[in-house]
Amino acid sequence: MGNLLIFNKYQAEYAYSLEDRVYYGKLVGIDDLVAFEGETPEELVRSFHATVFEYQETLHSLGKDC
Repeated sequence: MGNLLIFNKYQAEYAYSLEDRVYYGKLVGIDDLVAFEGETPEELVRSFHATVFEYQETLHSLGKDC
């Protein structure tokens, strides 16, 4: 992928799919597969932030460190 986003200590790589006309990405450096997408760069960033919050909530509910 190559492009990088960073938020709340989490990093994500993202790319653009010409075929699907959507930006897509996934968190990197974690043991889980956590993906997100958006139709615009702004929507991609909002989706990334929401995904990080949701992932942190899930970890917290499982008693794991964020």
